[in-house]
Amino acid sequence: MKTYPVVCFKDDDSDFGFMVPDMPGCVSAGETFELAYLSIVEAIEMHIHAEVSDLAYRCSHRESV
Repeated sequence: MKTYPVVCFKDDDSDFGFMVPDMPGCVSAGETFELAYLSIVEAIEMHIHAEVSDLAYRCSHRESV
């Protein structure tokens, strides 16, 4: 299983936030650390699923040489 580094951030007047530097646009937030963490795990899963689906689509629709 591949692992990805995540960055957690929290200001005094904000929710917890997470971002994945290796996955542009993959971010989450939550009122608690646990909620934000669960949300980033789901966001990573969705990001990977979208990448795989896009790759499969492109491979199945490429023109024969």
